[in-house]
Amino acid sequence: MGYVLLVPEMVILWVAHQYCGAKEIVDKYKDLRWSRTHAFFLLMGCSQLPEIGVPIRTLTVKEFDELYSAGRINWPKITKEEIEDKSKADAFTKGVVLMQTGWFVLQCITRGAYKLAVTELEVVTLALAALTAVIYA
Repeated sequence: MGYVLLVPEMVILWVAHQYCGAKEIVDKYKDLRWSRTHAFFLLMGCSQLPEIGVPIRTLTVKEFDELYSAGRINWPKITKEEIEDKSKADAFTKGVVLMQTGWFVLQCITRGAYKLAVTELEVVTLALAALTAVIYA
């Protein structure tokens, strides 16, 4: 959260890094038909090391790869639909956020065009909205 508050531009670099990492995972395990959704799932640390059916801890990508290559763990049997079902964002929520942000941006542009005052807080919020749009995409 500190990066988001102090240097929001760094979040874009972090997102790009995750995107490239997910692409590498998909390319590496293409024989097993893993999608980008599965790769992000693994990057988020959602793969757990079980012992007698009880999860002990989450695995990093490197640990997962080493254990799977050594045959010490089985390949996860989770579908893309099951992962997406766990998502907290639905189309309605995303639509409301897009409408609110669009309305705010439109108001700021209109006020600027009519030479009305736009506060510094609104300018900063516009910049953050632009960064969020890039991250959201």
